[in-house]
Amino acid sequence: MRPARRANPGVLLRNRRGQNGLWSYGISGDAPIVLLRISDTEKIDIVRQLVRAHSYWRLKGLTVEVVILYEDVAVYRQSLLDQIVSLISSGIEAPLLDKPGGIFVRRLETIPNDDRVLLQATARVVLDDEKGTLAEQVRHRSVLEPWSRPWRLHAPGLSIRPRRFRNAS
Repeated sequence: MRPARRANPGVLLRNRRGQNGLWSYGISGDAPIVLLRISDTEKIDIVRQLVRAHSYWRLKGLTVEVVILYEDVAVYRQSLLDQIVSLISSGIEAPLLDKPGGIFVRRLETIPNDDRVLLQATARVVLDDEKGTLAEQVRHRSVLEPWSRPWRLHAPGLSIRPRRFRNAS
């Protein structure tokens, strides 16, 4: 079993970029990353909960970078961004907007696919507003997806017997 909070193994294998790929977005990658994808203004409460969680983590001495990727749906073009920024700006996390160890809000459509893969691969927690509330996603676990090839513990013909050492006396 693997926590559903992490990107699936396929995403991890597709990543070809390093930490420095995050820097163009202002994200250091020095702290654990929590990534949220949101596209529905009706589910804005997950952002509110995540901002509160970020505040709690900081209070407990844990530095975490929260990255919120919002999907620009034409009907809600500015509305979703405005709601997200308003939630952050109205609280104690306001000074941490776009700062190291803070909260980063980025439009999903402006991020190339390679960088989306990088963000998912480096994130310790990947959340999606389509997969339930924050509490549901944190509790949810799924079965580990199988790798494309089985792992080999040793090469054929090699023996893995423990070595016996002579007593030095």
